[in-house]
Amino acid sequence: MIVEQLAGKERVLEVGIKQVTVRMEKTLAKKLSYVASYQGRSVNRLMVLLARKVVQSFEEAHGPIQGTIRPEENVKPGRNQKDEK
Repeated sequence: MIVEQLAGKERVLEVGIKQVTVRMEKTLAKKLSYVASYQGRSVNRLMVLLARKVVQSFEEAHGPIQGTIRPEENVKPGRNQKDEK
């Protein structure tokens, strides 16, 4: 069990780690690196923090995300999903 302190709140994190590759413009990557360094974080740690904030904001607006997200619930289908006609 991993416990994290964030904004004065303690929360238990999942132990499993998923590696994700992100593609972005070089200028944006450099600026992101600058912000991370300024805050004393790694770029990876900053990306995780930002992702958590996005999910938290989404869940506050739409309710908790639970279970498996079905493809038909996605707003934009993935590249590998073909349109059914």
